[in-house]
Amino acid sequence: MVVNKYMEFNRGLHMQYFKVNFGGTTVYTNRFLEWIATAVDRGVQHLDVGSTNLIFIKEFMPKNIYKSKTLVSLKLANVGIMKHQELVVSLPCLKIMHLNNVYYDDGPSKITEKLLLGCPVLEEFTMMRVPNFDNEESHSVLRVRSQTLKIFCLTFYWGMYSTVFSVEIDAPRLKYMSFRDDLSAGIVVKNLSSLVKIDLDTDFNVNVDTSPLEPVDLSPLSLLENGTADSHIP
Repeated sequence: MVVNKYMEFNRGLHMQYFKVNFGGTTVYTNRFLEWIATAVDRGVQHLDVGSTNLIFIKEFMPKNIYKSKTLVSLKLANVGIMKHQELVVSLPCLKIMHLNNVYYDDGPSKITEKLLLGCPVLEEFTMMRVPNFDNEESHSVLRVRSQTLKIFCLTFYWGMYSTVFSVEIDAPRLKYMSFRDDLSAGIVVKNLSSLVKIDLDTDFNVNVDTSPLEPVDLSPLSLLENGTADSHIP
């Protein structure tokens, strides 16, 4: 195949950008996973991986992705992430991470927290989930904690196999936050000293703590049930 020849004849080449969408039989999938691992080993800076397989078929990404010293942006769609006990994360240069309909082997809460802890300069985090078969306990807490995060976008869609979550955010440098959420039971937001804009499209109650917004006074936020809140905070 063309990619195999390219990889073979350019072994010393450092990649800046590698994007791949794959699906089909195990033989072809394994080949794609080998290419992804090779791209990471060669110092790729921007990695964009997606799968066209069915929702209940999730291919787990090579482990070296989570220990890359060169990745600046990582975008994963419709693929799997291993159990958090097996996950070792060290992404010292990663600034952008998008997780779109990713399957989390033991649920997103523990894995997401571990991913964020391993990204010391992360500035943008987007997470979108549709109903799937994650092994997550109901009413668990999704914690988003980062000292560097500036943009956070969360989208949850309700479905037959959905799990109810609470969301806790602690990101003092956060400037923009977006929620499209039919699933979370509640949200607790802390340390919003840098927040400029928040967009909400959700059913849950908002509790704002230790931020420019008083917990008992949400008047600066135009909260619309089942609608959108657009707030500009000076």
